[in-house]
Amino acid sequence: MMKKQAVVIDNRVGRLEFMEDVISRVDPHTQCISFVFGDEAIDMINHEMVDAPSHIFIDTNLKRTSISKCLKTLRSNSRLDSCCITVLSDTMPTAVADAYCNMGADFAFTTPLTMSNGVEMLQCVLPAVRSKSAHARVDHLTAESPS
Repeated sequence: MMKKQAVVIDNRVGRLEFMEDVISRVDPHTQCISFVFGDEAIDMINHEMVDAPSHIFIDTNLKRTSISKCLKTLRSNSRLDSCCITVLSDTMPTAVADAYCNMGADFAFTTPLTMSNGVEMLQCVLPAVRSKSAHARVDHLTAESPS
């Protein structure tokens, strides 16, 4: 069985470690690959990863690239057509979440602050399978915070 891969991009190391812990708790069979810089993550995903990740989690507060450029670049790679992309932010008003989803994200959430919120969010996200059609997208969920 091929191990699933999830990529986490966040310039805050503490949040990277937190997301790795949450992913490990929800699905211990998913390998987590973390990046501090969005441009390095995009380069690695597009040019060096043999298998495309099943999920990518991106914090909106990126250094050295913008979230819109990151989403545009990832969605232009046909290898990632079946990859679910989740955008995380300290605040996520519905209009902003909708804008991220229109840019190519499948999900947009407020960054979870507790393990229970993180587990609840990932239980929604990790089972999601994106259609291989570039124009199809799973129904996106937007929330101020997972309950």
